[in-house]
Amino acid sequence: MSQNTKTILSNLFTLTSELTEPTSKLIHIEGTNETPATQKDLAKGLHENLINLTEVLGLSVDELTEP
Repeated sequence: MSQNTKTILSNLFTLTSELTEPTSKLIHIEGTNETPATQKDLAKGLHENLINLTEVLGLSVDELTEP
């Protein structure tokens, strides 16, 4: 498994943990200030990391989201 894939998976676990058990930790999400992440920030981070992981795995978002 590449380091990029491990980093993306780690990000996803961190983001989902913060959604299920909010802490006072600061999570840096590109494009946001250094304040505790909001639910919207976390959702955006999850979405971006899922897209990145999909691409690293050689898939396209369209083929995974088509009915």
